Amino acid sequence: MNNKKEITVEVDEFLVNENALNAVVNALGYSKEQFVAELRKAQKHQGLKYITFEADDTEYNIHENND
Repeated sequence: MNNKKEITVEVDEFLVNENALNAVVNALGYSKEQFVAELRKAQKHQGLKYITFEADDTEYNIHENND
């Protein structure tokens, strides 16, 4: 059974969510600075506004804790 989940967020919203950003860069093996630079470059030169992530049934807590 395929339990893939997708989430789409605005690039600027994603970049301020430290939990999500750290989870993604760790999974991809990028440095945070390198990944952020590439996203900013894509925003500026290619008009990137949203980014979609797909994950299996492994849960990551990527939401900011507002407590």
